[in-house]
Amino acid sequence: MRIFFLLAAGLLPFLLAGQDRPGRISARVTIGDTSQVHLLTLVDNSTFFGTVTAVTGDSVRLVSRSFADPLVVPWERVHRISRYRGGWGAPSAQLALDDLTLVRTALPFAGRRRFKTVMLMYNALDFNLNPHLQLGVGNAAVLGLTFSQRYRTSLSSWLHLGVSNETLVIPTLSLYSVGVGLAGDLTGLLTVGSSDQFVHFGTGLFYIAGEGPLANFRLGAGRRISPSVHLSGELLAVGTDAGQLAVLPSLTVGLARRSHRWGFGLATVMHDGETFFPPPIPYLSYAVYY
Repeated sequence: MRIFFLLAAGLLPFLLAGQDRPGRISARVTIGDTSQVHLLTLVDNSTFFGTVTAVTGDSVRLVSRSFADPLVVPWERVHRISRYRGGWGAPSAQLALDDLTLVRTALPFAGRRRFKTVMLMYNALDFNLNPHLQLGVGNAAVLGLTFSQRYRTSLSSWLHLGVSNETLVIPTLSLYSVGVGLAGDLTGLLTVGSSDQFVHFGTGLFYIAGEGPLANFRLGAGRRISPSVHLSGELLAVGTDAGQLAVLPSLTVGLARRSHRWGFGLATVMHDGETFFPPPIPYLSYAVYY
């Protein structure tokens, strides 16, 4: 009998610990499921959104788009792990950096939907169907309608791959007929880093119905320099039929406030060393995530 009580006293803490762990993790949570967004609540009422990828004997590992590296929290500081019922696009106090003005990256999508405009000349509404697939529709001034598709995935917390296509449908009118012209941009995406700091590389083709494609190359870099200020630079290079190269560089300062982002940039166009517009041209952009 004495041996029984000794064994019970020795095993009781382990039994209680084993019951305590499931009690802090919601039954709706699947550890390591990247399609889920988890809400990690600490004993001091601090909360973090992300995906819990591992629960070890003494810690919890959380991957979040708000942090460049995984967050590791001691188990004794964990109050509750639950599933965020608003879907995978969890809100955040500060908006993560994703796309630039000319560069579409392979970083994780921010939000469920996004409306973006550049000088009211280019307007687009993007729908993030899941963490990997995005569809969009918009217009390019009075030229026509745009339709976009993008697929992205993450090989690690700092390496992201994807492919993007955007098609411009242009109505054509003549005295005797009405037609439709097609032009587009098909680009492969490689992004290294996180939403706080990244370098992006892209290469692809500009295509026009009835004409040969033109090669294009993209280089972009972005960095969060404060909780609400982003600094980014972009370079778009396009080959021409004559074997020349048109280069479009730009520099942008972005201000983020919850679901809103304003961009203030300078851009110019250079053609084989000859600048079309000697002074850089200012432009404004705006995006809202919801």
